[in-house]
Amino acid sequence: MEVLNLLAIILVPIVSVWVGQFLQDRSEKRKDKMRIFQCLMSRRAVPWGYDFEVINALNSIDIVFSDDENVRKCWATLLSEFDVNLDDLEKEAQLLALDKQKKARWELLKSMSENLGYKGKITENNIQKPYYPIGLNQQIIGNIQCQDAMRHATEFFAQLSNTSAPTKATQEDIAHANP
Repeated sequence: MEVLNLLAIILVPIVSVWVGQFLQDRSEKRKDKMRIFQCLMSRRAVPWGYDFEVINALNSIDIVFSDDENVRKCWATLLSEFDVNLDDLEKEAQLLALDKQKKARWELLKSMSENLGYKGKITENNIQKPYYPIGLNQQIIGNIQCQDAMRHATEFFAQLSNTSAPTKATQEDIAHANP
């Protein structure tokens, strides 16, 4: 009896620490999954390619969802759709490629929601119908136009500086070439 009491005194704290650590690890893993899912769900109305938080979330999928083959398969499918160079495609093919990307994004979000226990609670309709204010699209277009204008201005000034008067080093080269 004393041996059992001694074993209980020794084993109970060890087992409780082990169980506590297991539960804490599981909770942290769920938080990581939820962080990725929330990031992607909250940005599902806009393209994912330009948002660093989305890029970080996507690049974390293979680690955080390593135990879910379906999520990783959906991520691999989406990644292959991202590899398509839209600039090389005709307008109609670009639209088709963007539609494939959108569907792959939806499938990824659906599989993540199922992994997190939201099957039947977060439907395809929830995923496919995000809030997207009209003004946001106008702002995005304005930002793109501003970036294009800045790029054109930079290119113009670069060309202008290349065609300006010869530099001092160039004048010395000319003097040496024509004695």
